[in-house]
Amino acid sequence: MYAHNCRDMVDALRHCGLDVNVVTSNCRCFSTAQRFDIAADELINGNCRSIKIPHAPSNPGKKKHGIFKYLVVKVFRLDIWLAILRGFLYYRRSQDADVIHYDQVLEAFGSIPLFVLSLLTSLGQKRLIVTVHEIDQFQREHTWVNRLYRRCTQILVYSENMKESIVSLGVDPSKSESQNTGPGRWHLDRRSEADTFILAVTSS
Repeated sequence: MYAHNCRDMVDALRHCGLDVNVVTSNCRCFSTAQRFDIAADELINGNCRSIKIPHAPSNPGKKKHGIFKYLVVKVFRLDIWLAILRGFLYYRRSQDADVIHYDQVLEAFGSIPLFVLSLLTSLGQKRLIVTVHEIDQFQREHTWVNRLYRRCTQILVYSENMKESIVSLGVDPSKSESQNTGPGRWHLDRRSEADTFILAVTSS
């Protein structure tokens, strides 16, 4: 449920004269959003560079998804391969940007696409900013992947509790910043450093 947060940040950056392009992907967001009375036109899924590839649940159920899909995901880890592909596609859609911002949530916007993006942006010598809204199970179980946060230019969170959580996973405290004053302030304070922002954001 981060569409409003994203929209506010995009509007603020554009108000400062920056060229902002939004990159998003399909996920299970709309069905979840409906439970919180969020309408379809409130989602960040229009007028943007949308990536549409199949979604595979990380923890499928035999009854809900069927035995074939269950085995494909469990045996071949289709969810991980699709997450890796999303990371590559996020970078492909945003490689012309000076700064890339990633809203880390879950599923299509979880840790795996972020870590793929962090590797590619470091190779391309681009700045990557990540706002961590949620920590997913994959990075809790495989804590070594959290070292890739080191490749991010800045790590933003919206509470001290979240900052403590990512620090406990090995993130350098000096690279993380708690944003208690609203979305986009860090970016606006540094608006003179870049001409183009591209945001990879959740669709709800």
